[in-house]
Amino acid sequence: MLTIAAFVGSGSTATAATVTLHPAFSAGALGEGTTATALLTISGSEYVGRPAPVTDLTLRLPGGVEGSRTGLAVCEAGTLEMFGPIKCPRESLAGPEGSATLLVEFGDEAAEETASAQAYFGPGEEIYVFVDGHTPVSLEMLMKGSYTASPPPFGRMLSLAAPLVESVPGAPYASIVSLTLPLGASREEDGIPIPSITVPQTCPSGGFPWAASVAFENAPTVEAVATSPCLPAVAPPIPGTRQTLQVTSGEVSVRRPGTTEFVPLSLAASIPNGTEVDVSNGRAAVAAATADPEQSERAEIYGGRLLVSQQASGPTTTRFTLTQPLTGCPGVPSPTVPAIPLARSAKHRSGSRSRHLWVSEHGGSWGTDGRYVSTTVEGTSWLTLDECHRSVVKVASGRVRVHDLIRNITKTLTAGGSYVAGVRQRRR
Repeated sequence: MLTIAAFVGSGSTATAATVTLHPAFSAGALGEGTTATALLTISGSEYVGRPAPVTDLTLRLPGGVEGSRTGLAVCEAGTLEMFGPIKCPRESLAGPEGSATLLVEFGDEAAEETASAQAYFGPGEEIYVFVDGHTPVSLEMLMKGSYTASPPPFGRMLSLAAPLVESVPGAPYASIVSLTLPLGASREEDGIPIPSITVPQTCPSGGFPWAASVAFENAPTVEAVATSPCLPAVAPPIPGTRQTLQVTSGEVSVRRPGTTEFVPLSLAASIPNGTEVDVSNGRAAVAAATADPEQSERAEIYGGRLLVSQQASGPTTTRFTLTQPLTGCPGVPSPTVPAIPLARSAKHRSGSRSRHLWVSEHGGSWGTDGRYVSTTVEGTSWLTLDECHRSVVKVASGRVRVHDLIRNITKTLTAGGSYVAGVRQRRR
């Protein structure tokens, strides 16, 4: 149904524009990939009885917001201007579809038009928002901008320039009275989601701070501030999506997908699937989801650095891949793929020439991935050790199935047993 608002007559007192900001992160936990949504509402009557047209909009997100858009597709501004969204790759979407409400010319009255508002990744740090309305008039608006770093207490800043659009030739420009803009996309790398936006890993007292500034045609810029509630540090595990990590002793740090720095962890937190954990000088308990949504399983990890991963469907085995770089070895494998290169040089190289990880658990489905071995267990305690030319598995209790990646054979070890897999070094 069309909502009609009459123009304010010349005898009425015009009011300056006001802006209200309603921000939120999608449900989840601290440090997780998210959708950041901002609802802006604008009121006023300084422009033919309605708010002046928006020319520029800046949204500042809370400090600590991270994420990566590397590897995501882009849509050029020229493509959107010439063809609209139909020619844009689906992978260039920068978030779910949002909405906009505008006041447009409709005869002698202002009519309310509801339009879609879709964000797209452009080249570099550019970002575009395509506003598309069809009733009561056909209206398209391409807002061009960027997503860049912002000074504290904010973390990232979305800046958009809005063109002036006539609803019909010769009519007043369309006025935006509300804009709902969700941002947040992800891609997969080796089955691990890499989000473009993550919730900050900590939350200030009082909530997350946000801010917006809106500039208008021939009218003063208006500022708005708001806070959104803190999210829990720990949320229940979800298969292939997230686990929980609790520090049991010592020093523990994590590097979440899409980030480059390890962050110390003091208590407990939810970690996205694909998080790298450093327990070289500490111990932590990992809780992972099972096929039964009411239950989870736990394992303690210590003595190394590892990547935590679990499939989203099928078997719910949680795997720990050793990731400490073996910089002292020739032919170092990828941190997330236990490659099996044949060493061709015995020359000394600086850096670590070994890495290891202890895992202890009492039921569930777990495994480790080393340089030359892959293990699967249920109810045991075991060590996985990588060196330049071999991997060693030692079992302290229970049973471990060891798959030798060199010989492509599988052995079952019991308490006290060990297995060595590796490649022969060439003699010089």
